[in-house]
Amino acid sequence: MSKLKDLVIRHSAEIRQLQRTTIETISGALEIATSLPQLKTTIQEALDTLAHRQRAAEERYSIKLQEIDRSARKRPEN
Repeated sequence: MSKLKDLVIRHSAEIRQLQRTTIETISGALEIATSLPQLKTTIQEALDTLAHRQRAAEERYSIKLQEIDRSARKRPEN
């Protein structure tokens, strides 16, 4: 059970970090943008990157959950 708890905590922290990075990127774009199209492009790229990284994190999370489940099924219950 502690493996599962640790996994959930790590996954949540990873998602929060991805979101913080995206917010920082968008904030930086707002500060330096010289045109609306440039701003839109930068924000869209940041959101696309977040979506891609979040999907990758979800896939890793799913794989780890499956590993924990398989491991738990192999062990006889007390």
